[in-house]
Amino acid sequence: MRNNQKKFNEIYQNLLRKIVMFGVLSMLLMASARITGWIIMEYAGFVSAIYTIVLIGMLIYILIIKTKDKNN
Repeated sequence: MRNNQKKFNEIYQNLLRKIVMFGVLSMLLMASARITGWIIMEYAGFVSAIYTIVLIGMLIYILIIKTKDKNN
């Protein structure tokens, strides 16, 4: 059980890092697309935002598994 908690904590921290990274990336891409007028950067920002939403879903799933494992 202790080993599982360490693995869940590592996965959780890794997902948090990715969420912050891709969240900032999407904001920067969308802002720079507005300034430069490049459409491709705006699409890349949208893709990054969608990936951030997927990562948040995975984070919630990991939290549910982590709490169930902690209760057992």
